[in-house]
Amino acid sequence: MYASFQMKVLAKAQAYVEEHGDINWFNEHYWLSRECQYSSIIDSIEEAMRRQNLWDVFTKEVFGI
Repeated sequence: MYASFQMKVLAKAQAYVEEHGDINWFNEHYWLSRECQYSSIIDSIEEAMRRQNLWDVFTKEVFGI
C-alpha cells in the first residue's frame, strides 16, 4: 500500500515539475538519488525537487502542508 502511495506522489511530482520546472533535470537527479544513495522514492523525489526549489511549494499545493 505504501509503495502505491509513493508511486502516486511520484506521478504528481513529475506532472508538477513538467509544469513548473525542468523535468529532464528532475528525472536525472531522481534516478541518481535512487541508485547512488539507496533512497526511498519519497526521499528521492524530495531531493530532486529541492534542487529546483519546488518541494515546499509542491507539498503545500498538493498536500496542504
